[in-house]
Amino acid sequence: MTPRPRPPPPPSSSLSSLTSSALLHSFVKNDVQHSTSRLASEEDVPQLTLANVCKDIYDGVVGLLINPQAARIVYPLVICFSSLLAKIVIKTVPYTEIDYSTYIQQIKLIDQGEIDYAEVYGDSGPIVYPAGFYSVYSYIYWFIGDNIKEAQNIFGYVFTASVLLTTVIYAQIWDVPPWPIYLLLASKRLVSIYMLRMFNDCWTTLAILGTVVLLQQAAVYKSTHNEKISDNGTESLNSKSEKRTKANKRKQTQQTQQTQENEIITKLNGFDLSYMLTLAAADLYSMAISIKMNALLYLPAFLIIVYFLNDENLFKFISVVLIIPFIQLVMGWKFLLPLYNDEVARQIRWNYITQAFDFKRKFLYEWTVNWRFLLEQVFLSDYFSRFLLVAHSATLLLFIFTRFLNERITGKLFNQLVKDAFNHKSTITYSKNAFVDKLIAPQLIFYIMAITNLIGVLFSRSLHYQFLAWYAWSFPALLLLNFPVYIGVPIWFVHEWCWNVFPSTKLSSILLVSILLVTIILSYINFKKWFPLSKTIAEYREWETAQKERKDE
Repeated sequence: MTPRPRPPPPPSSSLSSLTSSALLHSFVKNDVQHSTSRLASEEDVPQLTLANVCKDIYDGVVGLLINPQAARIVYPLVICFSSLLAKIVIKTVPYTEIDYSTYIQQIKLIDQGEIDYAEVYGDSGPIVYPAGFYSVYSYIYWFIGDNIKEAQNIFGYVFTASVLLTTVIYAQIWDVPPWPIYLLLASKRLVSIYMLRMFNDCWTTLAILGTVVLLQQAAVYKSTHNEKISDNGTESLNSKSEKRTKANKRKQTQQTQQTQENEIITKLNGFDLSYMLTLAAADLYSMAISIKMNALLYLPAFLIIVYFLNDENLFKFISVVLIIPFIQLVMGWKFLLPLYNDEVARQIRWNYITQAFDFKRKFLYEWTVNWRFLLEQVFLSDYFSRFLLVAHSATLLLFIFTRFLNERITGKLFNQLVKDAFNHKSTITYSKNAFVDKLIAPQLIFYIMAITNLIGVLFSRSLHYQFLAWYAWSFPALLLLNFPVYIGVPIWFVHEWCWNVFPSTKLSSILLVSILLVTIILSYINFKKWFPLSKTIAEYREWETAQKERKDE
């Protein structure tokens, strides 16, 4: 039996309202069910028997797996358990040294004054990550020195923070049952990447999760702003008619004052805040890139989302995008030496760019998780590399032109989108564009970002074991999008097995590539599932209207 929840507030500028809004349609159902149950007589109350108790237990277990209403209980529990899990793993499982000591050795060399990337080495090789990597690990070293346990504790906090941000993202998707949420804690490989290996992939992923949350919030603030403008316009029209009626003069005055207050609030907290959130998202996204380049896989999705969140205004869009190279310049200032142009400075600058952003880096066949079923000479060939690049580009373009820029999302045909892109004014259609609809936009933003990244993961030249952190947090939700629980959960465990086989085998790599490929194909086919059900939206609109009527009374 599900207890009757308190009626939630309508979506507003607070993050908690977003978490509630994704479940509001279930609240409406609960109100009706609770009212009906009050009318039930005592004769309808089931008797206390063993069979009834067992049935209640069964219903409770099933509800904690597939009932979206139970998610509001599961979210905080999973966050708490993630913290406990991190502490238990750190205390009971031996630390495994792979790259962390190399990271610290590289940091020490730079702290001693070496800024030429060609001269920065560690036990496992040269430094190959951008300057954000140096910033993160230099702070860690400054804070805890060579204490491995304390470093593990920091990564335990990163793990918990990643779970927290993921639950915030999931809470803004309609009808998420608990089972994908549990899977966030079920990956042995993912736990080891964070607490036992301490790879820099963890920090990049944390920044990406924060970026997605900021973009979702920007969409909600923008839609809230548009609603306020619409409400104010309606109130103004009503005010003109009320002026003709002396009996309603007092009410008209109150409404006028309320309208003026709403206009002030709108100017302060509406559009400007949405724009600032996209700027913050660009900042955080660029920091993710500066820690590790795999964050570039999200770039096409990020650009599309930011463009529409800024009203299809080219100038605003460019101002947001310019934040990305600016942050790269700031983070890499120490190694780019922009104020110097002698031969030594140019060489140091070039060494940084070529090593930190090396797109032609070769990977060892022995470490690949995804392409082990290929012959080694095929894996290492340039032809295979070109094939992956072409396949990645083609798949991404297919999704962009037929899904991400679909008329159902943008509210206009593609030809019109192209024409409007060269207009210096805002050309967005607020009544039709899904990115400015608070009920749809957060969900769409997640799917577009997650699918774009997964396409890049599928066609990566090689996946090493720590690369699971790139998409592990979004994968359960993509399984939910495409599979029922009795198929999605087994697929997840097969996928987890693929990442735990060491060294990888032909079978494990074939299964991994197949799972990723099928997930992407079904994500394309199930385009309608990217949107909430019309029935769900109708229930929410009905609830929202009722709340407004109560407020007016």
